[in-house]
Amino acid sequence: MNDLIPGSSCALNDQGCICTNKQLIEDLSVCVTAACTIRETLVSINITNTDCGVPVRDNTAPSIIIPAVGLNVLLLVALRTYTRFKVTASETGLDDWAVLLLAVSVVGKTGLGRDMWTLDFDRITRVIYYSWVQSIFYIICISLTKLCFLFFYLRIFPSNRLRLLIKILFALTVAYGIAFLFVVIFQCQPVSSGWLNWDLEGHGKCMQSNTIMISASAINIVLDVLIIALPIPKVASLQATTSTKVQVIAMFSMGFVITGVSIYRLVRLKVFALSINPTWDNAASCYWSVVEVDVGVLCLCMPATRSLLGRMFPNVFGSSSEPESTRQSVSRRSRPAVATPGNTSFTQLIEMDHVPGSVKSHDDY
Repeated sequence: MNDLIPGSSCALNDQGCICTNKQLIEDLSVCVTAACTIRETLVSINITNTDCGVPVRDNTAPSIIIPAVGLNVLLLVALRTYTRFKVTASETGLDDWAVLLLAVSVVGKTGLGRDMWTLDFDRITRVIYYSWVQSIFYIICISLTKLCFLFFYLRIFPSNRLRLLIKILFALTVAYGIAFLFVVIFQCQPVSSGWLNWDLEGHGKCMQSNTIMISASAINIVLDVLIIALPIPKVASLQATTSTKVQVIAMFSMGFVITGVSIYRLVRLKVFALSINPTWDNAASCYWSVVEVDVGVLCLCMPATRSLLGRMFPNVFGSSSEPESTRQSVSRRSRPAVATPGNTSFTQLIEMDHVPGSVKSHDDY
């Protein structure tokens, strides 16, 4: 400061001039960053901002809202489970257990949303640790979400060719989840240096975490698109009323919402990759990670929720325009049959209780 301030238009004791001189502040920041440790730099920035009256930014509100959203998602999972086992008395499928496992990992708190220099050093360590834990749960959750969709597809689609594609995507998803879970957990050696060595004063070696998460997000988007696009030809050939087609289109549209959230999160990760203030800049990507998982669970719960609503409000959510007695009669007669493109109704497609647990058929796709 003694070298830079005299060379500017400000006096050493003119706090107001120093605080409003942007070029001087930038020069001071470069000097501090080059000459000081990370901890000393954070202390310097905090003192400067306090003396200059810079408002303290706080973006932690989503960390309070997110658990509430997570609880609502858990409620949807509970409704789905109730509908599957009590209302429709369906057989238990792998997708049911996968959704329940996914629900366990939904609620979380990131601890982000503050400028790094406003936090004490122990708090910074905790926030970085929570971010590491969240990255692990994110990989687990998005992988389980995809597997739930694929289990659901295996339940309702009889085509051998389509089932082969589903199984290929299943294998790719499992490989994706295991590979990136391993990389995220062991990206630093020792593992604890990932959150303890943020100040670069300790020992340990880490891979580029930004590269890992950006790669994981890019592959995640590709898998999302493939999984969402897979059933579109089948859905397009449904023999259903306009009302029911609108409902099924709305349900599958939620899948595109998931992809949109994933793309936005990838953009935020690129911003974070260039950040010198990770506890602030990483907040948005962490919050959107939770939103992505929550929307995925919502989409998975929609078929069973529609089944429950169809029983409560048959005139609105019914699967056809026929009288209820006729639909029940047709449903009873058709239950033993294997679904095919010619007889697969909207109800068989999205009300999982009407579909056999293990469907085998000739190649009709």
